[in-house]
Amino acid sequence: MVTAHGHHVRMIKQNLGWTAPKLRDPEAADNWTWLVIAAYTQLRLARPLAVDLRRPWERTVPSNRLPPARVHRGFRHLRAKIPTPARVPKPTRLGPGRPIGSKNRPPPLPATSASNSPPASPTAGPPTTRQAQNRAAAVEQPPELITMKPTMLDGGMARRKKEKQPPLGIPKGIVLLEAPDGWRHTILTEDGGMLCGRLNVAPHTAPQDARAAAEAVAKGLARDFHCTDVEVNWNPPQDPGSWNAQITIVVRNEFSSPDARP
Repeated sequence: MVTAHGHHVRMIKQNLGWTAPKLRDPEAADNWTWLVIAAYTQLRLARPLAVDLRRPWERTVPSNRLPPARVHRGFRHLRAKIPTPARVPKPTRLGPGRPIGSKNRPPPLPATSASNSPPASPTAGPPTTRQAQNRAAAVEQPPELITMKPTMLDGGMARRKKEKQPPLGIPKGIVLLEAPDGWRHTILTEDGGMLCGRLNVAPHTAPQDARAAAEAVAKGLARDFHCTDVEVNWNPPQDPGSWNAQITIVVRNEFSSPDARP
């Protein structure tokens, strides 16, 4: 025989989900238990307002004696009986819209830079002496001096052309690892960056061939991006399948970047 306490425990487990969440913290479990108790209390207090949606085999009982499970079944219908704190919406009407008979014309295209430029003022006088001197100096100077040297032109500053920085710094070290799917390498640079990837060699390549391939990649990066020749010195392996090397600069060419070449 199931007691009232048994019905209560079964109801909060099945209907209110007391044991549904998987909580690891005891404090969280206590908080969830108090939330379930608060929900159960609301079901008890909502007896007079709830609609009895009974099953065909259930008995008809007064509204003040509905069990919490049957109150929970009709709890969603209480919204129509509970007042809302929102205000009554204000009446409105449709806007005027487009006049009858008018065509739907697309918006005009944006104006070009020439049209956006302000028109010349009819009262503007001739250029001042300083403006004329700046324009004459700009014409006399070669084009390369104008782009590399800041010059005052019409009261504005012609900014110096920024040099394009290489995407990677000069290599300073190599870490080579042997993996089941192939050889993987990491090239460390002086600016704190790194370049990781898989070597373009077969998975079962000999270690000396893999080191030669990684060394070629590091030398190619130093030569292509920094016009620098480097030397790679491999350290004795400390762990099986792992090698590391130190990179030193041998010759630094005259041009620091490929963009500076003539």
